[in-house]
Amino acid sequence: MAKLVHHVTLEVFVKTGGDLAAAERALDGLAPVPMADVRAVQWKWHPEKKRTRVYELAKKGVTLLESTTPGEDGPITVLHYRFRKRHDTASFLERVRGAAGKEAVEAFLDDIEEHLDEDGRLSLRFGQEALGKGLIELAAKGESVFARVNLAAFPKNRETCVAVARQALGEK
Repeated sequence: MAKLVHHVTLEVFVKTGGDLAAAERALDGLAPVPMADVRAVQWKWHPEKKRTRVYELAKKGVTLLESTTPGEDGPITVLHYRFRKRHDTASFLERVRGAAGKEAVEAFLDDIEEHLDEDGRLSLRFGQEALGKGLIELAAKGESVFARVNLAAFPKNRETCVAVARQALGEK
């Protein structure tokens, strides 16, 4: 099977007073390496981004950036989790297809172009609360985990990206 994805990036935002542990449980519902294992490695400061910790598991192809940014009501913590191993990206797509349900995936495919950016990244949004309970549900609003799937499309134009995204989500 051809490589469909270069990497997947998961992002979650935790406002002041929010539940960071719940956000990490939600990430665990989609990530190939549990957050506890990622946090177990020695972090370092990002060389270019202020207030950003980097946790890297190079052999597993996983990187976590944890940053704090100012918000209206106080600081916001941003967890930016990227994984790039082919097995992990394929497993992520398989879990999304299987758990989200055929009807949800088909509805998403009907609007696929709205979820693709100009750089060939597919954007998905999952309900944070459902993920914390071990369920994968596509979401349109509310507290969410955002996924950006960097598609392996060549040439990288709209038409090829749509075709690869459809294939990645299981359309024949």
